[in-house]
Amino acid sequence: MHAPQSQASLDQAKAQGSNRGADHIAPDCAGQNFYAIDRGLRDLLRIYLEPNDLRQLEPHFDRLGALAGGRLDELARTADKHPPVLNARDRFGRDEDWIDYHSSYREMEAIAFGDFQFHAMSHRAGTLDMDRPLPAVAKYALQYLFVQAEFGLMCPISVTDTSIHLIR
Repeated sequence: MHAPQSQASLDQAKAQGSNRGADHIAPDCAGQNFYAIDRGLRDLLRIYLEPNDLRQLEPHFDRLGALAGGRLDELARTADKHPPVLNARDRFGRDEDWIDYHSSYREMEAIAFGDFQFHAMSHRAGTLDMDRPLPAVAKYALQYLFVQAEFGLMCPISVTDTSIHLIR
């Protein structure tokens, strides 16, 4: 553990222009392409993906990066304001047990399960136009981009993805 700073060291930090707390937060990246601005990710993909795979998948990384900084971010913000509602019983007290999801959540599901097929990309050919299941590093890079906009949906995606192993 670190000892608490003395008042003199705090005064010295202020004098040096050091920002702390709410004044020292990351800039808002809304509207940016999360793939395009992440040089580290792009460099790692060049190292760990075969050149042909990278060439084929890069448009998908770019598209998801743009969605994560744009539409997915908007949808996630809206979904956060409208959480799912459990309908345990009808007005007569009978069990119903259904969940009402906001349309923003459903649109995020359509992007994740429909457009990108996260649940299937490591299990079958044809996902994102690949002739075989995606390499693991590609799958995790896509998930990394997605969760920067919406983390909560990755749980059902991962459960679906990993349940396939149990079913097999």
